[in-house]
Amino acid sequence: MTLFCLGLFLVSMHLLGGGWRNPGFLPALLSVPLFADLLTAHATSQFGLMGLCLSAWAHPRRRWVLMGVGMAIALIRPPNALPLLAVLIYSSWGEWRGLIKAAIAGVGVILPFVALGFWLDPTWLPEYSSNVGHTDYAGLPLVAIHLGGTWGLVLLQLATVVVALYLARGRRGQPLEPDLAAYVIAIGVVSSKLAGPYSGIFALPALARLGLRPKLAWTPWMASGAAWLLELTFFPGMLNGDLGPPVWESVIAYWFVFAAWPLAVSYPRTAPLEIARARV
Repeated sequence: MTLFCLGLFLVSMHLLGGGWRNPGFLPALLSVPLFADLLTAHATSQFGLMGLCLSAWAHPRRRWVLMGVGMAIALIRPPNALPLLAVLIYSSWGEWRGLIKAAIAGVGVILPFVALGFWLDPTWLPEYSSNVGHTDYAGLPLVAIHLGGTWGLVLLQLATVVVALYLARGRRGQPLEPDLAAYVIAIGVVSSKLAGPYSGIFALPALARLGLRPKLAWTPWMASGAAWLLELTFFPGMLNGDLGPPVWESVIAYWFVFAAWPLAVSYPRTAPLEIARARV
């Protein structure tokens, strides 16, 4: 399962992380979030990340069916998927036929699994809802629950969607830039349950893309190295009898979202010729 999760991550990085030859790829591969994810084999997270990267890759190329399939896969992690879903709809504004194709493709992927779920276990939906209600949360979602219960989580999710749309405000009806898409995916970390640093894998494509910018090429290494230095501070306590790192270790995921912030304020604009080619 570990190798399978690693394979999914490599596909995600190939689609949106700037490729395997990108100078930012190796620090992402050696990062704390990926190590934590592979250690516990969170296949659902890797599937979700791959689906998001596939959707972001397909949009500027106007591969509507692939965009819908990718988003259907990504919805296995709804908190991480919703910011990109909102931006994809906004960036596709006016291209209703394409959006309809994407929606049909997405429904075509989801419905068989829903039907299979009901056939195997007719009570899976209430059981799933009950399990979600007993999920362990950390970070901002935990704060949101303490402040407003379920509505606190809803408002936090809505805030991430609003921030994502604000960053994409100038891209209505235009092909989605990879840098912007990668950071929108990273924003989803803020509203995810954050039950471990592995949640930070959703920020790794954005972190890796910094390696494509000569002036920021060392940023992925510094961000990854700083996270490992923090992890090293937990070892003395663990050697003295602690069962593991402290609960707040999960917030390391936020560090990678912050480290990739240059993508949010400065990303290349697509030239008209490139837009025309993307529509072919």
